[in-house]
Amino acid sequence: WLRLLLVLCILVQLAVAAAQELAANDAPAGEGSVASAEDAPLTAASKTTLPLPEEGEEEEDEAVGAAAAAEEWDYGVARLRRLSDEALEAGRVVHTEAGSEVHRRLQTDLPPIKVVITNLAPTVETWRVFEVQFLFGQCFEERQIPGYPTHSAYASGTRPEDPDDIPELATDGSTWSKYTAQCFGGCKVQEAFVGLDISSTPEWKLAQEPNKTFEEVRVRCLRFFQSKDYRYMTEKIALQEVYYSNPDLVHVTLEEYHDAAGGMWSRRPAYKHTLWRVTNLALTAAFWQVSEVRFYQDELCMEEVGPVGSIAEGGSTCSGSSMLATNGKVNAFDRDDETYWIAEGAYPLP
Repeated sequence: WLRLLLVLCILVQLAVAAAQELAANDAPAGEGSVASAEDAPLTAASKTTLPLPEEGEEEEDEAVGAAAAAEEWDYGVARLRRLSDEALEAGRVVHTEAGSEVHRRLQTDLPPIKVVITNLAPTVETWRVFEVQFLFGQCFEERQIPGYPTHSAYASGTRPEDPDDIPELATDGSTWSKYTAQCFGGCKVQEAFVGLDISSTPEWKLAQEPNKTFEEVRVRCLRFFQSKDYRYMTEKIALQEVYYSNPDLVHVTLEEYHDAAGGMWSRRPAYKHTLWRVTNLALTAAFWQVSEVRFYQDELCMEEVGPVGSIAEGGSTCSGSSMLATNGKVNAFDRDDETYWIAEGAYPLP
């Protein structure tokens, strides 16, 4: 019995010692404790107890991220503009047609960065454009691209003697100001152009998002107002979009308009029933000459279209003239039977 009692006492003492040690481990650290919650390792259990961001902190983080992304985007656009300006200054400008292999390849990269109109017919002296407006999509959508100063103007150059006739004046919304191209002694075909940089438009950024196409930035409607003076106008205009393809600028012709008038607003595509012409349906032995043409609103030819002389003041168009200075299109509408317009072209072959 004594041995059994001794064993029981030993077991009780061990149980009491174990209970005291367990209680000491569970007790909070006192003033003299060295260890603290901050010194404890960040375990998976402790991570779940971390405090959540306070109200407004998440929005602040998102704003910082958006600002950084916007800054990076602006830097990329600015660099693209700088490279395109350098290409223009170096004369690295090439031309192609819509649908060509070059055009298809360009459409797998960045959208066009600029949109312009250019002369498809040579001018006598230079080209003066009082105003040009571009619209994304079709005309009825009325998605006009804001001009200067919202978006930068882009042009082939200016003349030193006309320092005030800068490209911005062709997109400022006023027909009292004008842009004068850099040409001397006449502009060759596609030598002069003027338009807008569209790389800062919301549509340009949208065109690069997933499931979007370059149709977001495709211009299919334009309005222009060029000089009515035959020395400073062109009768053929092309609508072009401009891509940067290192190290060149590539001008892609989208549309050609061979009926450009001067001294008035023209829209292309034109409004219904606003363009009328007389054309030859048979070969001529020599250049076709027309002394006078008049249009009337009624079948009895009593009500002439427009005020007298209004067509001669710039609203006329033609296929071209071999002697623009002396026998231009104005002669066919000047109400003078002694003057005449001479058509452009070589003598027809039998």
